[in-house]
Amino acid sequence: MLFVIEPLFLERLLPRRALAAPEPTYLRIEWLHHGLLVLSMLIIAGAGSGSMGVNMLTGECNLHTSSTGVI
Repeated sequence: MLFVIEPLFLERLLPRRALAAPEPTYLRIEWLHHGLLVLSMLIIAGAGSGSMGVNMLTGECNLHTSSTGVI
């Protein structure tokens, strides 16, 4: 967001919007940041579990187990 969206769109739009309605603009930006934070946490959780052999979409677990069934 910082290096792509801000230079393209927000640099022109945000100052005008903040002058016209500061509180709703702040709330919108805050919600956007919270949404991006949740998205990044989901991506990190998916990457971590995927590296361990877990498919988060289907719930399948392809962990390699020994003959005793202990990981």
